[in-house]
Amino acid sequence: MNTPSLDSIYQRFFSTLLIEQTSKQSYVLPDSIGRGGFKRVTSFSGLEIVFSDFYFKQKQTKRFSTHEEMVELQFIFDGEREVWVSGSTYEMKKGISSFLFMKDFEAVFQFSALDRTRTLALGIPVPLFQYYLEQETGQNRISFQSFLKRGRFRKLDIKLDAMSEHLVQRIIEEISGSDHCSLTIESKALELLSRYIRLLMFDSGHNDSTRILSRNDIMKVHQAAELMVARMSNPPSLLELAHLVRLNDYKLKRGFKELYGTTVFGFLREKRFEYALDLLRKEQGNVTQVASEVGYNNLSAFSKGFREKFGVSPSLVRRYY
Repeated sequence: MNTPSLDSIYQRFFSTLLIEQTSKQSYVLPDSIGRGGFKRVTSFSGLEIVFSDFYFKQKQTKRFSTHEEMVELQFIFDGEREVWVSGSTYEMKKGISSFLFMKDFEAVFQFSALDRTRTLALGIPVPLFQYYLEQETGQNRISFQSFLKRGRFRKLDIKLDAMSEHLVQRIIEEISGSDHCSLTIESKALELLSRYIRLLMFDSGHNDSTRILSRNDIMKVHQAAELMVARMSNPPSLLELAHLVRLNDYKLKRGFKELYGTTVFGFLREKRFEYALDLLRKEQGNVTQVASEVGYNNLSAFSKGFREKFGVSPSLVRRYY
């Protein structure tokens, strides 16, 4: 599908910060004014994946404006500050993840001397966001404008849970590497975005399932997911899991379907193979040891499932990853 590029927006933003492009995917601050910079990957569909890690040597005030519209999913790890945007202010807080909806806006950023900024952002063209929204929800009545309402800017905070943090760290680890794989970065970014669109629908009240699942129920589903990952080598049964998080099994199953798009054990299967891929890439054990580590006693079943998910035998991971 054809979507407008966000390239011009990000290039103007980098120019505002005096960031210099040193390669196709790397941007750095000149040594005279600061340290660090940005790593950037653009997907075929137009999704921008941008990791920032920099600081200025002296206090800086930077103004940026654009007439375009966009959506950004932002994760903040360092660099707490207030940002002025089109007549209002919002806080950048460490450990917060947010959807930002922007259209014809102006922003003013203030940077303290030696104050490290470290963030990950997924920039999403509005038509692409609309497309993903429809794919995830099966609804076409919800639009970018319904989130932005009548303003030029809106920020919706969403709790950064352990599963999302794992995906974010995988993206940062990959994008920061000298030999990173853009396809791996994009796949993780899309998985993260898919997850957050579901959470956005819950938190914004657009999803009919909120009539069944309360915010407290949703937190318990997240807790259940974290328990399944923590105990993947010897996971609890569905009823035991429901008892552990104090949620009935119907809501538990409904919650996994709504939040993760799969069953409880379908979710576990995905996480087992992702963790196995991490271990094999880092050479932290042979195939038999890794299979056992993620809860597979049957090596052939592990190898078959791994090939189905990644298209490569576990024994050949280092060759392709």
